[in-house]
Amino acid sequence: MKSKKMITGKIVSAALIFALSASLTACGSNTENNTDKSNTESSEDAGASSTDTEDVDINISDKEKEFSTDDMKITLNEDFSTDKLDNFDMYVSSNYCIGLFLKETKDEVTAADGSLSSLDDYVNNIMTKSQIQADVSEYNENTRFFSWDKEINDTTYKYAAYASERGDSYYLVQFVTTVPAFDKLKDTFNKFYDSFEAN
Repeated sequence: MKSKKMITGKIVSAALIFALSASLTACGSNTENNTDKSNTESSEDAGASSTDTEDVDINISDKEKEFSTDDMKITLNEDFSTDKLDNFDMYVSSNYCIGLFLKETKDEVTAADGSLSSLDDYVNNIMTKSQIQADVSEYNENTRFFSWDKEINDTTYKYAAYASERGDSYYLVQFVTTVPAFDKLKDTFNKFYDSFEAN
């Protein structure tokens, strides 16, 4: 069976054209730019060139809220709401970031891309197919962390990705925000991820 999700690069970017501009109203995103899908290809090919260091005021709720599917759950907060987004098992958004959640069984990955012998192979496969250049670190024994910038319609976004191997499946959790907001949110992203569980 062909995997529906190992096409992360262009699918994610096309989705973010509307999802990010609609969601990230408090983090310095430029929502006045044209977000028509016809601009997707040129946006994907553009380099991440933003050096914006403007101060960003982010108010993060301390009221926890759990989000779940049949396959996973995570504790975020009441700032978030959930919606459907093609090619993702779960999609959540707030006014300062969005969250994207994927599960792929090892059989799905093998059918789509050949056998991958390790979590590191899985991460490298994602990065190659999505044309991502990033340093990968060991977040914990079963999780790899990597982050990168991507420019979409003149705004540069920061992706924080956590890839893990759990049982017979791989999971990919991504949080996306604007570059100016990332430094204020990275500890929050780690806290969110630490609550992630595979069902």
